Amino acid sequence: MERAALAQQRDSARVQPEPAARDATPSRALDRVFATAFAAALAWAPFWLGGAWRLPWGVNALLFPGLALTWEISRLAARRAPPLPAREIAAPVGLFLIALLWIAVQMLPLGIAPSVTALGEQTPATISLDPGATAIGAARLVTDACAFWLAAELGRDANLCLGLLRAIAAIVTLYSAYGLFLAAAYDNAIPGFAPADGGGEVRSTFVNRNSFAVFAGLGLMTILGLAARRGSADSRAPRVARGLEDLGLRGGLIAAGLVVFAALLGSASRGGTLSCAVGVVALFGCLAERRRRRGGSTSGVLLAALALALAFAALSGPLAIRLADLGLFDAQRLAVYRIVAGAILERPVAGFGYGAFAETFPLFRDATLSPVGVWEMAHNAYLELALGLGLVGAAALLIALGLLARRCLVGALSRNRNPEAPLIATSACALIAVNALVDYSVQIEGVTLTFMALLGLGVAQSRSALARGLAPC
Repeated sequence: MERAALAQQRDSARVQPEPAARDATPSRALDRVFATAFAAALAWAPFWLGGAWRLPWGVNALLFPGLALTWEISRLAARRAPPLPAREIAAPVGLFLIALLWIAVQMLPLGIAPSVTALGEQTPATISLDPGATAIGAARLVTDACAFWLAAELGRDANLCLGLLRAIAAIVTLYSAYGLFLAAAYDNAIPGFAPADGGGEVRSTFVNRNSFAVFAGLGLMTILGLAARRGSADSRAPRVARGLEDLGLRGGLIAAGLVVFAALLGSASRGGTLSCAVGVVALFGCLAERRRRRGGSTSGVLLAALALALAFAALSGPLAIRLADLGLFDAQRLAVYRIVAGAILERPVAGFGYGAFAETFPLFRDATLSPVGVWEMAHNAYLELALGLGLVGAAALLIALGLLARRCLVGALSRNRNPEAPLIATSACALIAVNALVDYSVQIEGVTLTFMALLGLGVAQSRSALARGLAPC
């Protein structure tokens, strides 16, 4: 009898909610408010020409860090443990801080510029050729990091994560539908912001169609990942009800996917569309590997991939015409890559200043490149990053992203429940990694902030755990 009583007391102690769990309801309500505000901020990010100019940069620099800081203050005030402790991603965080510290060093007046000393002036010299541009670049980098952090913290709650993924899918679908409308009715002019660019391709509210194509690709990855989600987990619901719920959700996702897919192909962007194809391959490859590891059939995945390939072949007329006219590679960009690679060797460690490409490139431009036009971007994010930060700083930032992408890949393949977020994040990383080789779309904030949100949600759900006071991951 005494043993039974002791066992009953121990069981009661085990199920007794902790203080943080008792406050879970108001905390969750507050998290839902922040998740809604975060989704609204993501919806705003592409509105002003994709966030490509300094005014929307400034708004984003206040909005996303402000949301992240306010969320952290509210968490500390409620005495809640962080849903995703920084120690879980200590290596990426440390590498990011190293890169950020080096950017700060690049802006410090470390000496006197030799070119002006001969003129009798005493002008402080900085490593960066344009400290102002470097400061703006640092602010944008911190903004992107705050978007990632907020998504990673909020995304530990499986319900909030799913809600944010659906919000991102809806945002991209609405911008895609608007882009199709503008292309049909206004020859892709953006009323109140920009005239038509003469091509008539879909670009929605973005400064160019290439950046929109990458944005649409991220949305397509999100929609496909959500479509692969299993039906209702509530086994108590009638089978018919669960079937109708699943049919309704998948029907809506199919409709949204068709809109985004049509807009993506309507952009006729070579780099954007082909990098999106790489992301789709990564997504279906992960799904097939998950099925194989669990002893299931991969025929359904292969049929879905085949259907998508047939749709691509049927609707890719504008892209095929553009490839026939211009080919796959641009000789001008290849010349820029060669020049930038040579410039990197001039300062392989120090770099010329993060974000200072526009001031650095004219110093190395040679006769192999047409004198017509101004190159404000390298059209290769890796080369531009190495030119600005130096090889060490660039490696720190890229390795940090690579570690986060690896965590998402492991979660996409190993998770038994709710693998959608790491699946989507893995495919988004593949898309961005390939596109960054040939374009600067990842430097457009409407694209970058959306990508960082997906990456944060993928990292948050990459490992199964019971976060205190949150829904199971």
